[in-house]
Amino acid sequence: MRIRTLIWVFLFGCAFTATHLPPSNLPSAPWISDKAEHALGFAVLGFVTCWRFGACSRMRGSSEASGQTSRRDARGSMGLYLKMALFLAAYALVDESTQPWVGRSCEALDWVADMFGAAIGLLAGGFCFHVRGASR
Repeated sequence: MRIRTLIWVFLFGCAFTATHLPPSNLPSAPWISDKAEHALGFAVLGFVTCWRFGACSRMRGSSEASGQTSRRDARGSMGLYLKMALFLAAYALVDESTQPWVGRSCEALDWVADMFGAAIGLLAGGFCFHVRGASR
């Protein structure tokens, strides 16, 4: 297994564990809201998902490596980002819907915050790994 995959799996495992701790075991952080925690966590997951899948696909022989980009490359990148976003949306849905099993609440606004954070993370990752990488 590649190191990127191990780090990616580890971070998702940590996130799932953290979101499934019983409420009595949760540390309190009064200076940050619950929705901000969701957004921040999913921004990290979105960024590392982009790092794991987006950056790796770029290295596998896209014409960007030679400095040429085509519409096909752009459509392929958009398709990849859509797949990553759909994966993160599905993961967030499973994460939220299984929290009642440990006495936590399942809230639609938590899922919205998750998606906001995932979008920020994917955009940041796209900038770091595609836009910035293509200009080198």
